[in-house]
Amino acid sequence: MTRATVRYYLHNLDGLQQEISDINADLGDYRAMVTDEFIVSRVDIDADPYRSGGNYKQLWPEDRGGGTHYNNSSHTEQLAVNRADFITKLEQELYTKKTILAAINCVLYYLGSYDRQADKQIIQLRYAEHLPWGVISKKMSYEQITLWHKDSQIVDEIISNYNARLT
Repeated sequence: MTRATVRYYLHNLDGLQQEISDINADLGDYRAMVTDEFIVSRVDIDADPYRSGGNYKQLWPEDRGGGTHYNNSSHTEQLAVNRADFITKLEQELYTKKTILAAINCVLYYLGSYDRQADKQIIQLRYAEHLPWGVISKKMSYEQITLWHKDSQIVDEIISNYNARLT
């Protein structure tokens, strides 16, 4: 994870929480789908006419491209595989976003201690109130370079916390 990614999510913390709830809802919908919802184009045609095994090849008529072709795929199975792959992708995305949120919340929680009040105020002014660095500098009586340095330290803490959660 990069500093830019962390800063993006700090600016859009509510959006991150909304994304997590949206993914949870999508996962619930996809997991609730049953196989009856798969649409099979032609039920009367067997996708594999040689189920008993062997290395048979099926000869298609010329209007289907000619030559020999063994059809070993099923439209229904492909839909099921695509759905399973999409669910896996959503689960991975959900895990990643929840881990990012947990890392941010953990660091923000520890910024609440007495000796880190200035750091907490920097994060509040910059990412919750979306103020520019110049205004924050005047409000807190710090030079901008000091604020940038403190911001980078906090962001690095979040990245470190995130990486620790992945291992």
